[in-house]
Amino acid sequence: MLTKIISIAVLAILSCGVAVAGGVTNIKEIVNNTAMTVEVKKYDVKAGAAAGGFETTNEIPANGGIWSGEMWVPWADDANDFAEKHMEVKVYRGTAFWIWQSGEYLRYNDRNRFIANARRVTGEPKSGGERRMVISMNKDGKVIVEFQKM
Repeated sequence: MLTKIISIAVLAILSCGVAVAGGVTNIKEIVNNTAMTVEVKKYDVKAGAAAGGFETTNEIPANGGIWSGEMWVPWADDANDFAEKHMEVKVYRGTAFWIWQSGEYLRYNDRNRFIANARRVTGEPKSGGERRMVISMNKDGKVIVEFQKM
């Protein structure tokens, strides 16, 4: 009887953990609607791996350039995770964003450091599933990164 109670308790705890954490978010396409070249890098250094450990897009041309492939958004739940697991979006005029997944949401900032409960990405911020990342500029010339479900 005690074994059943412990098993049920463990199952309940694990189920709660899964409910809080989102699924894998896979970027399948990046659309560059800015007038500048864009590059996206994913840093995901594995324990014991040599330095480097990143995936990158080629330069995505301005004015409607498209990258297609698969790039998972890395998880980072603290500053130590973030140091080795994040995405960097560079728009060639100096604008950059850092993106990561924490719990149920995709988050970002423009400071290249982990911020607990940072802003959620624009568009579809829930983690899990396939996404299109659209990089645009608003009327004020500010770069906007939006995630869309595919």
